[in-house]
Amino acid sequence: MQTFFIILFCILYVVCGILMCWQESKQKPLPFLLAILLCFIITPIGVYFLFRFLPNKNPLGCVHCGNNKNEAEYCGTCGKNLLGDFHPTWNKN
Repeated sequence: MQTFFIILFCILYVVCGILMCWQESKQKPLPFLLAILLCFIITPIGVYFLFRFLPNKNPLGCVHCGNNKNEAEYCGTCGKNLLGDFHPTWNKN
């Protein structure tokens, strides 16, 4: 009975790792097969933190100044958000 739960836990762990790699590889530049390989080398939790620090495949960008690499709420170049409001601490001069 104890080995059944260990096997069940391992199957769920692998399935959750594969689903996490599939979902995150759609949004991040790390390919799915490389993510699966890293899940077997490192743990899926380690690969999840690796995905968190990778940039997005298609960042939103800034619609005001054309900064294509902007991923934050406020643009680092012009200081505006999507609605055109300036960041509260941004120097507007």
